[in-house]
Amino acid sequence: MRTLSLLTAAACLLLSCTPAPRVPQATLAERTGFKAKLVNSTIEGALSQPLARETEGKWQGAFWAMGLARYKSENTTAAIQKAFAQWSALSPAFQRALLEVVYTLYPGEFVTEAEGVLRSAKSEKLFAMAALQVLRATEWKTPGSISEQMEARFPNHASHPILRLLNYELKQASLDPPPRRPPIGDLLSAPIEPGKPVIFSLQRKNRHFSGLALVRDGNGQFVKLNGSTCFSIPQLALAASDLPGYLSNGNTPQGIFSVQGFGQSKNVFIGPTLNVQMRLPFEAKPFEYFHTADSSDSAWTRERYEQLLPSSWKNYLPIYTVFYAGEAGRCEIIAHGTTIDPEFYAGEPYFPNAPSLGCLSAVESWSLQDGRRVSSEQQKLVDAMRKIGFEKGYLVVVELNDEERPVTLEEVLPLIIPSD
Repeated sequence: MRTLSLLTAAACLLLSCTPAPRVPQATLAERTGFKAKLVNSTIEGALSQPLARETEGKWQGAFWAMGLARYKSENTTAAIQKAFAQWSALSPAFQRALLEVVYTLYPGEFVTEAEGVLRSAKSEKLFAMAALQVLRATEWKTPGSISEQMEARFPNHASHPILRLLNYELKQASLDPPPRRPPIGDLLSAPIEPGKPVIFSLQRKNRHFSGLALVRDGNGQFVKLNGSTCFSIPQLALAASDLPGYLSNGNTPQGIFSVQGFGQSKNVFIGPTLNVQMRLPFEAKPFEYFHTADSSDSAWTRERYEQLLPSSWKNYLPIYTVFYAGEAGRCEIIAHGTTIDPEFYAGEPYFPNAPSLGCLSAVESWSLQDGRRVSSEQQKLVDAMRKIGFEKGYLVVVELNDEERPVTLEEVLPLIIPSD
């Protein structure tokens, strides 16, 4: 989901007085036309066609559009039923897209179909997605049954990154009370890598509530505004699917990303504001991830990642989600702005922000008249990074707790070791 343009990024860094960027698709007329085409053509039109190998791509596009627009109808529900009826004849990519749209828009539905997938799935990813649909429908009251099926179907599940984390969640579901997270202050004060700046993205377990991003310089000091107030911006770590972070197109995984500078996307839903380029373990070789010059350093181990963590966090599996997500093949997760029409999400706790496919998203406002950028939390983040010369370093995503409210600076400030 990224297109890195170093020349464009450099130009933007140098030209601090350039006019606000403009995206024509953000005008009211363009958004109105886009919605109509999305519903009538991309979704309803595509799903009216018979499902066959040659039309799978159009159906998958419809599933993606349904998640984007939070759209479903009698026709989409009937189409999903037809797709499950043809399950064994469908490509693995289509099967994954089908389970994703069901998880996104149909909680508590298609449970019988998901149970059928559990009995037949040869793919660990498809098994996990079907299991999550069943577990959510039963409010996670059947972890033992899922565990038994996983043991029987995948004897080596402990060595598979997706099933390892699913198994962890199954075990946590049966614990009362659940295990406590290590002290967040230990992580916020940890050097990660001495001398390297860090972004901390502090989130809730329920990603429908916005998190908060703070920037710490290479000396361990959090960036302040006007010499007093700690810098922060709201940041959403929610994927449109709301699947766990260890799955493709799931929420931003917890853990430590490597920051590799800035980029500018050609994706019309991200827009032209500079984004923060991030890499997961395995997506980047260790020498790139750790910002070294030794290109022969190319073998990943959990111990390599673990060395970045303070001792109190080394045995806390959720902070390794980004490591195992990378091992499972996740990639192209960045921190960016958004040009998506927020009206799709009116009434949601995170409005006017918009979920992504697993990236970190910051609110941006665009003029309905001419499409020019009116305000940008993403630009504020970029400016704060530039203020301290932050080009390469790390970004840590971590869940604070399960409170049902946005993360605020007032609650975070006591967690930060005073810098004075």
